[in-house]
Amino acid sequence: MAAVWACMLAGYVPCLQPALNAQQEHKEGHVVHISGLLSSTIWLTNDSGAEQIKSSAGLDVHLFSELKASTETLGTKFTANQPRPDDEAILFLTSGSTDNFFELGATSLDVIRLKSEGEATFGLPEIPTIQIFKHPDISSLANYINSLVSNNTTREYDPIVPLQLTGSKTPIFVVHPGIGEVLLYISLAKYFQNEHPFYALRARGFEPGQPFFESMDEMVSSYVVAVKRTQPHGPYAIAGYSFGGFIAFELSKRLEALGNEVRFTGIIDIPAHIPDQRRRPDWTRIMLNISYFFSLLSKQEADALVPSLRLLTRKEQMDGPLLAEAVCEYFNYSTTCYDEYSVLALGSVFTQVVALADVGGYDGQNICSGFSSLCPIPPTVPLNLTDWFAKPKPNPLPPPKQPSGERLKVLHVSDIHIDPRYATGSEANCSAYMCCRDNVYNADSPDQIVLPASRYGAYYCDTPLSLMVSAMEAVAPLTGTEETGFDFSIFTGDLTAHDNDNQYSRAYVEYAEVMVYNLLKKFLGPAPVYATVGNHDTYIQFQMIPYALGGYLGSQFNWLYEHISSMWNYEGWLPEESVEFARTHYAAYTVKRPDGLRIISLDTDICNRSNYFSYINSTDPDPFGILRFLTDELQDAEDAGDRVWIVGHVLSGWDGTAAQYNPTNLFYQIVDRYSPHVIANIFWGHTHEDELSIFYANNATIISADTALAVSWIGPSLTPLTNLNSGFRMYEVDSATFDILDAYTWMSAVNEFPALDNQTEVGPTYAFEYSAREAYGANITWGANDPLNATWWHLVTEQMEYNSTLVQTFNTYQGKSSIVGAPCTGECIPAKICYLRSGSAPISMENCPAGYGSVQ
Repeated sequence: MAAVWACMLAGYVPCLQPALNAQQEHKEGHVVHISGLLSSTIWLTNDSGAEQIKSSAGLDVHLFSELKASTETLGTKFTANQPRPDDEAILFLTSGSTDNFFELGATSLDVIRLKSEGEATFGLPEIPTIQIFKHPDISSLANYINSLVSNNTTREYDPIVPLQLTGSKTPIFVVHPGIGEVLLYISLAKYFQNEHPFYALRARGFEPGQPFFESMDEMVSSYVVAVKRTQPHGPYAIAGYSFGGFIAFELSKRLEALGNEVRFTGIIDIPAHIPDQRRRPDWTRIMLNISYFFSLLSKQEADALVPSLRLLTRKEQMDGPLLAEAVCEYFNYSTTCYDEYSVLALGSVFTQVVALADVGGYDGQNICSGFSSLCPIPPTVPLNLTDWFAKPKPNPLPPPKQPSGERLKVLHVSDIHIDPRYATGSEANCSAYMCCRDNVYNADSPDQIVLPASRYGAYYCDTPLSLMVSAMEAVAPLTGTEETGFDFSIFTGDLTAHDNDNQYSRAYVEYAEVMVYNLLKKFLGPAPVYATVGNHDTYIQFQMIPYALGGYLGSQFNWLYEHISSMWNYEGWLPEESVEFARTHYAAYTVKRPDGLRIISLDTDICNRSNYFSYINSTDPDPFGILRFLTDELQDAEDAGDRVWIVGHVLSGWDGTAAQYNPTNLFYQIVDRYSPHVIANIFWGHTHEDELSIFYANNATIISADTALAVSWIGPSLTPLTNLNSGFRMYEVDSATFDILDAYTWMSAVNEFPALDNQTEVGPTYAFEYSAREAYGANITWGANDPLNATWWHLVTEQMEYNSTLVQTFNTYQGKSSIVGAPCTGECIPAKICYLRSGSAPISMENCPAGYGSVQ
């Protein structure tokens, strides 16, 4: 039954074009197909008449018959899959080709598409990604799929993953990094085609029922056996990246000890203190090397600390992280204190903060209030803005730009939280983070899964690849941009899953960033995506540190800014000057578009209350200098007569729980100074919910339609975590004023996902949820082409005061119409209205009832 669906992915193999000689093309071992992903589409009707075909490439019946006759003599067979809703089936034609589709141009993104399409086509709960690598030619992959369909396969562990098999020179074996996967080696393998066969070693534990290695010795022993089985005799060439470098070194030593020649050992991107590994472990040196590896100390600083640390016991050397764990446990701050505050998690960060903060003063009170209920939140420090603004606010304001009548379409995606470790069928109602993983369970039923993880996601889990691909495929047809594309898009941050800190790594974050940005580029087309950094987009997550702390300490996150800005440059989204600025300014940048709009992207994790470094010198409202940058850019825009959109991740207001008070207080004054004539709109993410905040003049001392100045839109998340549906939004924007004329939101109901697991016809459905203008503006006198600005939204809040059902509507949409969303009654109703009117954390916390901000 399982012929091949591989040619469904453009770029795998040359697919049939009308001008080609079909017989010659087939004899060369190529595959003819397939669906609408390619320019050549062949369909076979459900009855047995092979001549009844349709072809978008103009392939006529006679050519088809000739092709069929010529290929049958070669042992080729035609296979049609199960009926589609339109009573047609895709025709697959295969010659039993031995072509390796990685050598023909396949990438890791193609593997994702291939896996998703294959699971849907053959009704399989999962096709393990690694099996696609282990069966790279069409015939072996078809046999493997046949065995899955017939339930006649066992998943015996074999670490060897052949990435390319051509060439007669010494084979190369590369060891996985700490994450255990080997996708990052696909592109590298292509450089050795026709020279060196190229194999990757993948860790154990990814397949159901496979235990993890219990020791490095067990891992190395397994890899030695696998390498010797693949290449019985030397010489050997072994390499590894990151953690894999250590394993490669041990693997080479083990092979030499067995009398084999190891001609090459490659160690990529590790702190290469290899001589120390041959002696008895030095605890002090190991801990300093770990600190150096995670960029907490420079090499020179680590070496200088050795003499003084040797005078202390091991326990005393570890007192910083141990203190962090003890404080966590004492105040019952978390149920997983070791996971979160050990030396390999936040313990090292905690130690730095305690060493650098004014723990006996304002910083200490702020830390106490942020991580326990023992201390009140310290008062917001009064601002002195005498010299902050280069010019006073114009009075009167310059005349507003006139609407053009032309509408731009802009996509807003937020909080994707891709989970490469998502496992279909695993526990989706687990007792400890992260659910939908092979290594989690429900404490009430440890031996039996209570809620199997659906193929497309679950309420307690982050986004599987299949859900993101489904969402991206739905965007264009639902928004009417199939032909035109978007004018541009915005992504308000958070790429990676909500892993515990001790399950994170730099390689894991970089992997997720590459995957998500490449998918966005592939599906959204050539128009730019203006992205920002989320609090989960770094390692260690949530953490950013001011450059002003100096030395290696102040630059320990520079790798992130360099990597993420290079990705934005690679995707073609930013001009070179913006990329260069972002590399050295916390990934912040400005883009001056030719249409008169400026995009200012800010790394707002600097003021995140979960960023421990934001508690150092926390009386300073701008310790990172980001708000100085924002002010200067807004002044330049005002002088030039440009309009501005501000894009960030961590919101400044709403219920006041996300951000530090002093920075958001200053941000509010900046918005007041440059609104409404310069700042057109502000966009955040972070909460996963569909929310909004209004900014008013004079720090909201008078709240009215006349004093409303600006709006921040908090975008719905793609991830369902927690108890939410998956969603995205499109804005219609005037091309001259860059005001928003309407906002349309689509969502996919997560409670319907389990029903999709036992069928192959359809994936998740993204349905239109609401138009902001229609949902909230029925009783507001407002022109059809007037913007949904701060004044309009204030009038909406006035309607809510008269009609509480409008608050209920807002509450429903806040969770993207989730059936498990929390209702809003009683004190919740005035609280929601108050949050809508709070553009900064101090305004919310001083005026609004607490505890009603989320529907999760």
